[in-house]
Amino acid sequence: MNDAAAGRPTRVRAVGAWLLPAVLALGCYANTLGNGPVIDDATVLRDPSLGSLRNVGLWFSSPYWREPGTALRATARPLLYRPLATLTFALDRAVSGEHLSGFHLTNACLHAAATLALFSLLQFLLGAGIVAWLAAALFAVHPVHTEAVAGLANRSEVLATMFGLLALATYASAALPRGVLRSPDEPGAASRPVGTWSRVARFALALLLLAAALLSKESAITVPILLAGLEVAGLLRASGSGGTGGCVEAVGFGRRVRGAVLRLAFVAVVSALYLGLRSWALHDLGVGSGGGIFENRAVPLASRVATMLCVFADYVRLLVWPHPLCADYPENAEQAALLRGLLSPEVMLSAAVVASALVSSLLALRRRPDLSFFGLWFFITLLPVSNLLLPIAVVKAERLLYLASAGACVLLATVLAAGMRARGPTDGRPRAVKCAAAGLVVLFAALTVRRNTEWSDEVTLFTPLVARRPTNQRVAHWMGTALALRGDTDGAIREFTRAAELAPGWLEPVLQRGLAWAARGEHALALADLDLALPIADRFPVQMYRGLSLRALGHFADAREAFRLAYSTRPYDAAILRELALEFARARMDRDAGRLLYRAFEAEEGRRASASRVDFELGRAFVSVERPADGLLRLEASEAADAITGGGRDRDAPHWLARGEALLALGSAAEAEACFDAALRTSSSASGAASGATSGVHAASALAGRGRARLSRGENLEAALTDLRAAADAAAAGPAGPAGADLDQDVAIALVRLGRAAEAGELLARLRSAGVPPRADLVRALRAGPDRRK
Repeated sequence: MNDAAAGRPTRVRAVGAWLLPAVLALGCYANTLGNGPVIDDATVLRDPSLGSLRNVGLWFSSPYWREPGTALRATARPLLYRPLATLTFALDRAVSGEHLSGFHLTNACLHAAATLALFSLLQFLLGAGIVAWLAAALFAVHPVHTEAVAGLANRSEVLATMFGLLALATYASAALPRGVLRSPDEPGAASRPVGTWSRVARFALALLLLAAALLSKESAITVPILLAGLEVAGLLRASGSGGTGGCVEAVGFGRRVRGAVLRLAFVAVVSALYLGLRSWALHDLGVGSGGGIFENRAVPLASRVATMLCVFADYVRLLVWPHPLCADYPENAEQAALLRGLLSPEVMLSAAVVASALVSSLLALRRRPDLSFFGLWFFITLLPVSNLLLPIAVVKAERLLYLASAGACVLLATVLAAGMRARGPTDGRPRAVKCAAAGLVVLFAALTVRRNTEWSDEVTLFTPLVARRPTNQRVAHWMGTALALRGDTDGAIREFTRAAELAPGWLEPVLQRGLAWAARGEHALALADLDLALPIADRFPVQMYRGLSLRALGHFADAREAFRLAYSTRPYDAAILRELALEFARARMDRDAGRLLYRAFEAEEGRRASASRVDFELGRAFVSVERPADGLLRLEASEAADAITGGGRDRDAPHWLARGEALLALGSAAEAEACFDAALRTSSSASGAASGATSGVHAASALAGRGRARLSRGENLEAALTDLRAAADAAAAGPAGPAGADLDQDVAIALVRLGRAAEAGELLARLRSAGVPPRADLVRALRAGPDRRK
């Protein structure tokens, strides 16, 4: 009983040592659960293939980026291959729906798992001690990880690191003696023998984990190099000390070498199979997403080397003192073009920092294998993203430090642990160092929690950047994009204009300003900007938005031609297909319109459309282009096809809305009102996060339609006014839904017919000040005066 009682505190401490790093990791990122999408999150999460886990074959045979509204295999960025990351997003979608809290929770849990994987690896390589725990704690709370963990699109960094660390830990337990990197002056620890079959199973598991890391992100290609480094460390340790105990202690050195070579051969085979799979899926072995400054051949090699020396030195600073942190580092792109050469003072100082760290790691190879291995870890893991071997789109980013920071955390923990060793009974330094270590963990945790709040939305994220870099055109462009997504079109236009003025030859902010003008209904100004952006029509669907503006201005033939040009550049974009189909329907080219609507549905849903679905889509298109009779016939054909095939589904809100609009245009106001009532009931019964926003738009459209139907009948004018005002409020609250200016005119008609001239006059004055001309039916209502039957 005494032995059991004595062993109980030891087990409790062991469990606590494992749980505490994970608790720290989860606690630091608990405040990210309410964050919204930032930067690339929306693009990743709107991948149309995430809607079904049956698309798993697609994820392994196509690129990582699949932009919304495009065919499932279409992408503008073809050189990224991360199928496991996409699989985790699909699992989150299946469990959490559209709730981002579930996605953020998964990121936090993956970060905690990566922390425990690092702790397990260090426990094996260094032995149980304060270094392993302190390094894991520092890794769990380091503020430089916020971009990787809080940014959903950066999950691939966390996933690859987690699998890579697990692969390293499992491989080490199968092939190396425990404590292989322990410093020679530290006491050894007994290593339990491992059976042959157990070692084989662990080795096979390590190969599977390596494959998972590679399929999570390309930068995991450094994990095989780290595995080779572990084998070299084991051989050096064996040759220097004759072994450190364990299952391979009695084996000769030559056999050790042959075993290491054989194991690394299997690692090389797994890496080669990954590269072959990647090449088959992408038709390219290259890495990167394009657009980086170093992909410009005019940038000399000396500028590339000089810039990356400065970047590496700043990475060292960020790992030691992570302040200030930045969502992006656009100044480095400018620096690459402006550096005069390798002999500039900044480059020389950075080179000295990098060289001293690298040389120190190499010199410590035999005396301090732990310091040597984890010092080289930092440089090895950053090599694929260093722009030295292969140019990529990113010069510098905090997310790229996620795996590399593990080595830095171990080095920092080693230094702190050395200071904790007592020099004598009266030496108070160990206690002071322990307090300093605890304070550092608390400080990093507090900085991380604070940093997470800056990633709550894009405006909050970019506001500090605008203040720090008021003359940087990229920052102004990002801020404009963030404001546009928030619905602040005036602020977006201001920032896009500033970006265009800071970089006169840059057309992206001009394009985005044009879209902002279009959102405000200023289609003439929008068209002027979009015409300026025509030189980049091959990179953006410029022609599509030109078509929308031309249509709003009544230039239908020119709009159709613009949509044709947009289709030629992005033939799988569902939005372009739909807009071109509408123009074909307007021109009575019904067969072409139906063909394009069929392809649009296939691009959006990833499956073949039934005949009834094509009829339904074509019916809605006819109603939209003022062909109500043809639209009603197509909608009835859709119902008949469903009845014949036994697919008699309940009519949804879009069906009732289209039918109601057709009947209202044909003069059947009473039947139209019944259809809008049905649309309102259907949208109100819609449930789930995925349908929330859409059902709100449908409800607003149904209210607007019912109000217009009642207005047309001349009955229930007070109820019509209530419906129209509710729809106008919904239109003012967001960019989607019925047009706000048209609704205001409908409200004005209702007020006039109710005899409330003062309210109608105020509304008309607001419309005139906004430059909105009165519609013909409003002019007729003003001339006719109040409706005496009200």
